[in-house]
Amino acid sequence: MRIDTTLLFTLLASSAMAAQPIGFNKDIRPILAESCFHCHGPDPGTRKAGLRLDTEAGFFTAKEGEQPTVIKSKPEVSNLFQRLISKDEDELMPPPDSHKKLKPEQIALVEAYAKAQGLWADEGSEEPVFSDRLELDLGTVQSSLAGPKRPQDRVALAEAAPAFMSALSGDFGKAGKEAERIEVKTEAGAPSGYDLGHGDVVIAAITSCTNTTNPSVLIAAGLVARKARARGLTVKPWVKTSLAPGSQVVTDYLTNSGLQADLDALGFNLVGYGCTTCIGNSGPLPAPITAAINAGDLVAAAVLSGNRNFERRVNPDVRANYLASPPLVVAYALAGTLQKDLMTEPVGTGADGQPVYLRDIWPTNQEIADIQRASVTNALFASRYADVFKGDANWQSIKIEGGQTYAWEG
Repeated sequence: MRIDTTLLFTLLASSAMAAQPIGFNKDIRPILAESCFHCHGPDPGTRKAGLRLDTEAGFFTAKEGEQPTVIKSKPEVSNLFQRLISKDEDELMPPPDSHKKLKPEQIALVEAYAKAQGLWADEGSEEPVFSDRLELDLGTVQSSLAGPKRPQDRVALAEAAPAFMSALSGDFGKAGKEAERIEVKTEAGAPSGYDLGHGDVVIAAITSCTNTTNPSVLIAAGLVARKARARGLTVKPWVKTSLAPGSQVVTDYLTNSGLQADLDALGFNLVGYGCTTCIGNSGPLPAPITAAINAGDLVAAAVLSGNRNFERRVNPDVRANYLASPPLVVAYALAGTLQKDLMTEPVGTGADGQPVYLRDIWPTNQEIADIQRASVTNALFASRYADVFKGDANWQSIKIEGGQTYAWEG
């Protein structure tokens, strides 16, 4: 399988180029084992191309539809692999802070492997033959969302408002009712001071999915919050906000940079780590919001940095769900509705009474990079993951009795 050879090379190259401590036994050996199966399974002749490593002979490969054949590699390469897989510790892998002390063995290993597998390229290499070529003009890349019901339905940010209005009248059957609004009352029945309409964002969630594994987008979200806070903007009262990153390291660098305080000020408080909004774990909406939605049969909206947005999955009271980057989640929490065009209309009104646009609070790449360099460090990851399975005091206080099953209370 091509993915096997590519992934193995990537791991080795990452170790040599980025000086990251990649464990051979725990990271690479399983890939080799999987590759061996694909080459030497029950019927090797029908297996697709894969990779098998023999520490004595060298590299074994097989072309599609053929029996495995041997590629004789240099003896020193085989010796290096044998040394690697015989180690319990990653002795040939550099420590985290060793950026310029690459061992000759590492460089020779990656080069030899790349050449043996046909992955090596230099100035003298032949032009590779591809089945197809794709071109992307980076100038055409636009900020986008996905929704209102499927993750594959991309919508450019500049077209999000009209696209929602089209879905509102078509998919949701609200033609002629786009401007309807319902007064929101407190649980005691008193006026709340605001009303709710179609497309109003009732959930804005920064969640622990793919979109939030990148520090730059989380820092961007924090900077949007910081700039909005400085201009006196606040989240609309009907929006339920949350922050659920996938790692405690996120909390560390947001706290160290001061951005967590800005997110807290807008209601994006830490609610936990792991999956939340995508699978409905944002919890119920406030009772007055639910009552208004039901009273007007409103098509309420959610904006989340997750990867699933099927109707009713996020929340039973929310029908229109849009996937967005963390900074856009913050922006829509401030705007409060999908009926507003964030590219041309103000996100809100500042403390000085002047309109504030998305461009006024959107961070520059340099601002993001400066904070990322200063706040996202190897030490944070080493510290948090040193005892990742230990858990906090709450986790440790859970009483367990051992065994293969849970001792559920009767």
